[in-house]
Amino acid sequence: MVFSAKVSLKEMTKRSKYCLIGIPDDQGVQNVGGRLGASKGPKAFRESFFSLKSRIAIQDLVIDGGDAPIDKLS
Repeated sequence: MVFSAKVSLKEMTKRSKYCLIGIPDDQGVQNVGGRLGASKGPKAFRESFFSLKSRIAIQDLVIDGGDAPIDKLS
């Protein structure tokens, strides 16, 4: 469940136990000369995580708060 303005945050926290917030940043990897791509990690994690099967629907337990805005340092 991606955070939606249609449902209040208060209502979402009543329904869910956990919240995911992605940090799409690869500045640290870039600083040490590594391979870039960490910034794509939150999206890949969500695709994998929300496709898991369980007795209880994961979407009922987890709020997807989206990605945190990242200011790139120059």
